[in-house]
Amino acid sequence: MDAAHEQKLLSLTGLGLALAGLTVTIVEQVQLQRSLKEAEALGAIIDVSPDQLQMNVRVSLALLLGSVSLWSGRANKIAIVGAVVFLGMSALTYADENPFDRAEPLIFVTAIGCLAIAIVCIRRQYGDLLTAGLASAFVLVNYVLWFFRTQRIKELAAVEELYPHTRLNNFLYGAHPWHIVFLMLTTGLIVWEVRVLKRRMTKRVAAAQSN
Repeated sequence: MDAAHEQKLLSLTGLGLALAGLTVTIVEQVQLQRSLKEAEALGAIIDVSPDQLQMNVRVSLALLLGSVSLWSGRANKIAIVGAVVFLGMSALTYADENPFDRAEPLIFVTAIGCLAIAIVCIRRQYGDLLTAGLASAFVLVNYVLWFFRTQRIKELAAVEELYPHTRLNNFLYGAHPWHIVFLMLTTGLIVWEVRVLKRRMTKRVAAAQSN
């Protein structure tokens, strides 16, 4: 398989994973809203934090836009603009009380940093792969901070284990098995992106030497 076709396949794989993440998130929210309505009908009032929903959406969209950037140079620019718009809308929508910013300020800073690097390198020959790599790295940062947030919750609650007492829940509080699958596949995408980048660089060096 030549480099161009492999990059297209990489893009489609990332898009599929991102859309799967968004689909599962939507299904979970529909089920959650149904359960909340049932609880409300019984007279119970349940406050649900939006943090988990926001994380699911932002990592899926990051991966989606990163995968789009691999399609072409123009698609890379569109993906970066889309990411800037999404980040700006998030900041404006929750300007007074923003769970996105309040709960995880490092997420916001990381997003700005990744976008700044992508914009600076947008005209570089490997700008598309860099944008995709930054998007995937952003997903990993979300998971790392999620782990530390789980440990912080344990400290604040002064408990050794959180309920339910599963290894997954005490590693990433509130996580489901699909989150781990998403993480593993995203890690695989990063490895794949690095391999594609190395092949492109090797071919470029070989072409320069032959000339």
